[in-house]
Amino acid sequence: MLPAALSKPVAGAATSRLASAAGRHDGATGGDVRLDLPSHLTARQRALLEGAGRTLAAELGPALLGLVLSGSAGRGLATEHSDLDLLVVMTPEAAQGPAAPWLHTAELEQIPLALDHLEQVAPYGSPGFAYRWSYAWAPVLADATGGRIAAALDRQTHLSTAETLDELIGHGRIGAWLNLTFRALKSVRAGRPLEARLDAVESLPFFLDVVFALDGLVRPYNSSLPWALATHPPPSWSTAELLGLVEGMLTAVRTRCVQVSAEWRRTRRRSPTSRASRRSARRSTSGVPTTTASCWGWRRRADRPGSSRAGSSPSAGSWSAPRPACRGSGSSASAGPRSPAPSPRRRCR
Repeated sequence: MLPAALSKPVAGAATSRLASAAGRHDGATGGDVRLDLPSHLTARQRALLEGAGRTLAAELGPALLGLVLSGSAGRGLATEHSDLDLLVVMTPEAAQGPAAPWLHTAELEQIPLALDHLEQVAPYGSPGFAYRWSYAWAPVLADATGGRIAAALDRQTHLSTAETLDELIGHGRIGAWLNLTFRALKSVRAGRPLEARLDAVESLPFFLDVVFALDGLVRPYNSSLPWALATHPPPSWSTAELLGLVEGMLTAVRTRCVQVSAEWRRTRRRSPTSRASRRSARRSTSGVPTTTASCWGWRRRADRPGSSRAGSSPSAGSWSAPRPACRGSGSSASAGPRSPAPSPRRRCR
């Protein structure tokens, strides 16, 4: 069952119906077709779509179920080199038949699509998943199905909880992002800016997968990213914030690392776990770096307790591998040799 629509309609576009002078019959019948066209289309684009609608309605009759405008033109991003990507939603028999209205000219491309195929959701990693963004937020020009086309497009746009887990965990997208982030930070620590930048750039596709998947959205194509953030931003992010991180590349890696650490600290403070349980957990992980103390295994010297530069900006200081700091009454974590086995009153964090 398809979920309730969550999409925000494109300005000037709305779900419509196919009509004809002769009446209705489970879809379009030969004759005229009325289209709800987005307001950003040019006069030439409108004429092309209206002409295609009339031709398709006359040729396909009841087999024509609806029309969807995909691609850059559907999102108001068309240039002088763009064509119109018109999805022709049809009955399965007509879409697979020899008379399916395939058309590809310099200005218009018609793509026959069976309604049941549109309602099938391709899982992450399958060839069909790459096409899901082509359906995302695409305006419905005409719909004779009582809303099934609009609901199917909305379902293609959003990820279920199971799909999110499969993408991030099953296909390792979040692990790949963390690994490349870790490598970039190691290169920063080692004073290798080129290597750090390469890993930071390579991490960006994984970072975007994580950002959109965590909010239950299919990641947009790169060419549509600014548009998607401006019109349908992920609930957890502002457009300026996310674009700033992406454009910053290396800065994005470092900043997001600090943000994750802060979020983790806030989560732990809100946890109902007792102080005794937290103390026990800290003992059991003695010497293991945690997100609260470091960014995936590396902390800045400026952030160590007692440092004169603690609390400075994320870019200040140098990076070093974490080392367990034992503390006790009247002792300093960095002064003198460390005890090989802390007493019950001393604990390593």
